[in-house]
Amino acid sequence: TNLLSPSQRVAELEELLNGELEKSNVYQQRNDLVERLAEAADMVVRTEALLHESENARNALQRDYDEAVAEIDQLHAHLREAEINIQALLSKPPPATKLDTAPA
Repeated sequence: TNLLSPSQRVAELEELLNGELEKSNVYQQRNDLVERLAEAADMVVRTEALLHESENARNALQRDYDEAVAEIDQLHAHLREAEINIQALLSKPPPATKLDTAPA
């Protein structure tokens, strides 16, 4: 028969317990890694959503900028037209009045 002494039995039990603890630690590390991976994946999804929002905001700002530039260009054209009209009015002789046409 293969009977173990109490000290051999304790040593065998310690070895089994250490093996089980090692397995438990490996499983815990795996679970921790899976949890961290899930958090990282969630962060990627949130980051992509923020990137999409910022791209939309950038596009809206670009449209607003382009509209403002077009409006400024239009206002410059109106200003040039007004300046031309003012110059034309200033260069015209004043209209004749009754005093101008009265005999001397």
